[in-house]
Amino acid sequence: MYAKPSPFRTRTAQSPRAARTAARIEAEFLDLLATKPYEQISMAELADRCGIARSTVYRKWPGLEGLLWSTLRTALEGMVKRALAYDVEAALTSLRTVWSVPGLIPALRDPSACSHVRRNLGLLIASEIERQDARRNAEASGLMIATSALRSEEHTSEL
Repeated sequence: MYAKPSPFRTRTAQSPRAARTAARIEAEFLDLLATKPYEQISMAELADRCGIARSTVYRKWPGLEGLLWSTLRTALEGMVKRALAYDVEAALTSLRTVWSVPGLIPALRDPSACSHVRRNLGLLIASEIERQDARRNAEASGLMIATSALRSEEHTSEL
């Protein structure tokens, strides 16, 4: 009935309408978060304020924790990538942007929300490290293949 919890939204191509709806829901959530404690926000209220069916909200996010992660994910992805690229200043700027969101710190005091964000942030970091390792390994493999090709050309030209 509801969407299965997933650590990451799939990055399939969204229709422009679906992307606008998701952006509107996330923006409304941030507005609510700035004016109301996290624990008092409901998915039903959010759907009503956006003027959309509750099923639309629940189809995308099974609960507030998923919506909170979704709104934070892009900024945190950028921060992680910058940090792993040793661009500390840019990573800190991204982090300051995230922490400046009104109501975010109190929302993360909720045990369920904190646990969800921590788990997904850990998965995000591990995934990005894995991606970087794969790139490095691919670069190293490419260099080894190129070196082997050059060496075989040297040996071929000697014959």
